[in-house]
Formats: sequence, C-alpha cells, structure tokens
Amino acid sequence: MMLLSSKLSGPAVAVRTARRFRFVFADSMRRAVSIKRREAGADYRAGWMRARITSERQCGGECIVHIELPRPVSVEVAEQFIRDCPHYVAGTFAAVMR
Repeated sequence: MMLLSSKLSGPAVAVRTARRFRFVFADSMRRAVSIKRREAGADYRAGWMRARITSERQCGGECIVHIELPRPVSVEVAEQFIRDCPHYVAGTFAAVMR
C-alpha cells in the first residue's frame, strides 16, 4: 500500500517593508536633559542597520524624528525596534511610504 501526501501552502502573506519611518520621542525643554535624551535615542538607533536621521522637528516637549535605512525592512520589525527606543512616545510609529 502506498501512502500519498501533499503539502498545500496557505495563502501568501505579503510582508510590508519600508526604508523610511517616523516616530516621536518625549523631549525636554531643559537643554541638558534634551541633549541626554537625544544622545540615548541616537545611540540606540545607530546600532540598528545604520539607521540615519533625515529630519527632526521640535514640537513643545516632543520631537518628531524621521529615519532612513539603507535597505527595506519589515514594518513590523522596525516598529518593535522603535517601540523599545528610549523615550519613545507610544502610538507614534509610522512607516513613510514614498
């Protein structure tokens, strides 16, 4: 008796990727604290795939940051990485699709 088996793959799941991302971190109006927070965030991001800051914009006690990576990565992976960034403001991560 011969057993036949086949594997059926499930529906293809498209992984969304991007190279550019935006998020907000809690900054400080006090210069010394702001410098330390920016350094902590920059050190954290610099260790990840050579992420570079393309722009920053101060908005009161927060700073909007745009970063770019040399190659596309999974949006989910990038979001998890940024959520763990020092002083990240919850819910502000977004992939920038251009």
